[in-house]
Amino acid sequence: MKNDQGDTPLHLAAAIGNLDLCWCISSQDKSLIAERNKEGETPLFQAARHGQEKAFFYLRYRYGESDIPLDMLIKNGDTILHFAIKGEYYGFALRIIHCYPELVDTMNENNLTPLHVAAAAMQVVVQMMQRKIYKDQIEDRLIRKWIIAADKPWQFAKD
Repeated sequence: MKNDQGDTPLHLAAAIGNLDLCWCISSQDKSLIAERNKEGETPLFQAARHGQEKAFFYLRYRYGESDIPLDMLIKNGDTILHFAIKGEYYGFALRIIHCYPELVDTMNENNLTPLHVAAAAMQVVVQMMQRKIYKDQIEDRLIRKWIIAADKPWQFAKD
């Protein structure tokens, strides 16, 4: 049974992190963990893509940790590690590296390793922090003006 995207109920359960449903379905048919949808994603991949760490590690255990072929963890060159970093699931990404150190050097179709993706994400964080610092400086100046104006309401605060 699949939907229009080729997802099985296990794909959907893994994507939302429903462990009870993952257990119920995978205990009936373990092979569904390796079933691919039209995008080529397995339930294991979908759990990682959506940051559902508990579902991912449960399905990994259920399938057999050492029996998982790497192609179950890669889509169009992007690994589960690429997706964990893109989704900002950094703790999860570290645990993925612990289990699959070989994914660290895997390049996607754009020749980007997970480290490149992390560096790009950090660049965005730095830019956001710079904008916030600038915004905070402007707010501080305005607050100082208001305090001065409140202290001497007959005068306008000068900067």
